[in-house]
Formats: sequence, structure tokens, C-alpha cells
Amino acid sequence: MPDDKAPSAMTRIREAQGLTRTGLARRMGIAPQKIHDYETGIRPLQRVGAGQVLKIAQALGCTVEDLLDD
Repeated sequence: MPDDKAPSAMTRIREAQGLTRTGLARRMGIAPQKIHDYETGIRPLQRVGAGQVLKIAQALGCTVEDLLDD
């Protein structure tokens, strides 16, 4: 992620909980690379299926709206 870009809402929420990308990926049962792709915008959450975004929100204990608030 470039230094001049603010962290995504997903990154802020994850880091506030003290979770690493790997920790979140394990919690969700997916590859850490997917978390990286979501957080850096390689695969924006707005283009990810609703079911997957809901799973991320549940794993982070937040709402879908919180995740999409960028």
C-alpha cells in the first residue's frame, strides 16, 4: 500500500482488534493473501460477493457498513 493512502476501514478495524492479516484469515478459513487483496484494494470489497463481505464483518465483529465506510 502506498504511504500516502489511508488504511482501509477493514484494516483499521482489524488492527484495532490487534489482529494480523493471518489471524483474520485463519478466523475466516481463507488465505491471508485474500485479506491483503481486500485491504489494499487489489480486490475491493465493493466487488466482493455479499456473502463474503458478511463473513468478514462477522469475523471482525462489525457491520458491513463499517467495512464499506471508506
